[in-house]
Amino acid sequence: MKNLLSLTFRYYAALAALLWLLSVPVSYFIIQRLVIQDVDDALLARKTEIGLLLTNDHHQLLEYLPRADPDVQLKLITRQPGFKQPISDRLYDTTYYLPLLDEWEPHRELKTGLSVNGQLYQLRLRQSLVEREDFIVTITGLQTGVFLLLLLGLGLINRQMTRRLWQPFTDVLGIIRRFRLEKDPLPDWPATQVLEFNELQGDLTTLIRRNQVVYASQKQFTENASHELQTPLAVISAELEVLFQSEGLPDEELAHVQRATEAVQRLAQLNKALTLLTQIENRQFIEDKSVHIGQLIDRLLKTNAEFIRHKQLRLTYTQSADPAVLMNPQLAEVLLGNLVRNAIRHTPTGGDITIHLLAHQLRVSNSGESLPFPEEAIFERFVKNPALPEATGLGLAIAHQIADRYGLSLTYTYESDQHHFIVSWRIN
Repeated sequence: MKNLLSLTFRYYAALAALLWLLSVPVSYFIIQRLVIQDVDDALLARKTEIGLLLTNDHHQLLEYLPRADPDVQLKLITRQPGFKQPISDRLYDTTYYLPLLDEWEPHRELKTGLSVNGQLYQLRLRQSLVEREDFIVTITGLQTGVFLLLLLGLGLINRQMTRRLWQPFTDVLGIIRRFRLEKDPLPDWPATQVLEFNELQGDLTTLIRRNQVVYASQKQFTENASHELQTPLAVISAELEVLFQSEGLPDEELAHVQRATEAVQRLAQLNKALTLLTQIENRQFIEDKSVHIGQLIDRLLKTNAEFIRHKQLRLTYTQSADPAVLMNPQLAEVLLGNLVRNAIRHTPTGGDITIHLLAHQLRVSNSGESLPFPEEAIFERFVKNPALPEATGLGLAIAHQIADRYGLSLTYTYESDQHHFIVSWRIN
């Protein structure tokens, strides 16, 4: 993708090239016409000069002039009966062979007559012209030089003056890139004398104000919704627990209570996950720190050690580096924790989990059957294995959302009966 200055210069260059193509033939015909006109004037002036010389001494001039100047032919014409006017002027192009150059050269020739002292003379004057090919090459060379100088001038203007004129726009772009809606005040725009840039800054200020209001409202709504849902869910869960502990309930009633309790727990998990997703999308996690991935993996494995032992899973963890990634520590724990718990949950009893930490990536692999849905849908919301109805289908979606938030790459592949989740980051 090209920047605006490059595109503008392309248009200028295209216009200059078009004008150059048109100017070469136009310049050729105009200059050729001016040269011929100048040669014609010179030939006519020479004719007048020879006429004056003939008036003074026509006999000597008649013999001397053709020998002294090969471009002049002068001869006496016998007057015909009834002839009163001299021959009219006739100018035309012709070619003559020049022995010294051994080539034919273009000439402009004047054929006319002179009546001097009652005598009629035939006069032919010629003057060499620039060859058409030389003329075209010269004009093309000159025009090409002008064209290149014009391109050079446009390039310099484009790089210096235009860039200086567009500097306020570049400054605005830099401010927008650094601006964070969740924590920054209204930007302080650079002063400019360009009307369009002032209008842009005013419209951006209005847009940012509106988005700040919307952001604050969404943040407040998310916090209130999460809090208001947690309270009744906690009450329902407590009441179901009391009912479950009651004596004398038939087994069928206890089964109903158990299913209701599980549904409430799933609803609480779903509320927590959706709230977290909304907070991530709204960038409500502001504070970023250097998170050591190796230490975080160690802590997650200790936290989930009991689940690993319960399913008799074979865990292999190798660490060849101790990378640190700049991100929110809470979100980093959610991202890696979801990947680790996903591997534990979906690995069959007695299966294998392999975690390998490199300087630029983390690979979490687990054994298991292939997905019951397309691979490209694995990070979509509410996509889950039908065999695990208790899952929310949001864990991997949250992990992918966090990875996108911090410019990390989270990918999935299935090879050799192994599920592979790979988180990659740039090494500073």
